[in-house]
Amino acid sequence: MAYTLLLKNITSMFLTKVCCQLNKKVFLIVSMLCLSMFGGLFLEVQAQDTGNNHPFAIPRIGIPDTMMVFSPSKPLFSDTMSSTLYSHIWGVELLFSDNGFGTGFVYQKLISKKVSGFIHLGVSGARNTDEIEYIDPYTGYPFIPGKVNRLFCAPLTVGIQYRLFSNSLSESFRPFLSCGIGPALIVQAKYDDPYFTSISNATLHGRPAGFLGFGAGIGNQARSMLSIQGRYYYIPFGDKGLESIKDIPITDFGGFFISLQLLFSK
Repeated sequence: MAYTLLLKNITSMFLTKVCCQLNKKVFLIVSMLCLSMFGGLFLEVQAQDTGNNHPFAIPRIGIPDTMMVFSPSKPLFSDTMSSTLYSHIWGVELLFSDNGFGTGFVYQKLISKKVSGFIHLGVSGARNTDEIEYIDPYTGYPFIPGKVNRLFCAPLTVGIQYRLFSNSLSESFRPFLSCGIGPALIVQAKYDDPYFTSISNATLHGRPAGFLGFGAGIGNQARSMLSIQGRYYYIPFGDKGLESIKDIPITDFGGFFISLQLLFSK
């Protein structure tokens, strides 16, 4: 009995001492880890504050960035390219007015992003607004009562076109104002003569012409595009005017025209 009690006491003392030693070692290991962490953090902060010249600074190793940004050796779109790409524009047009249909041709040269110059030739008929064509029941040919002359007007104008809202609207929609002046050729042909005979024997008159217009270009200027505009022409004839219908002379061969242009860049 005494031997057993002694053995228990010795065993208890041994375990207690071992546990104390283990606790000291664990505490020492944990303490060393904490000191290492806080010491490393302290040195890192000091190195950031004073730079790599600090005696305790940890030298930084440059790591290349994995994100690479490439820039072209030449600009993809230069001002020269964009200006010369569509600096010359030509096209054809249809004209609509109270006088009927007409046709025309235009050449346009860009001076700047907002301003361009142009040369325009339009050809259309001229008549009184109340001219009505009938069919002769005996001959089957059309005729207009009281008509004495076939009249045509062809103004050749030089002008400028100014683009509006270029900074706020896209390139595919370009409103503009335009104006032009130049001479107009007025053709007077007898109505009673056959068509081609009257044209070959026609009388020509020259008069001044001018117009103001407003419209918009639709489409890419570097390709084919459309232009829709309204123009008001002033083409005074002077004197007593010219008669299309007997005793109803025309003294102004202008008026309001709607123009539909199909344009091509060059």
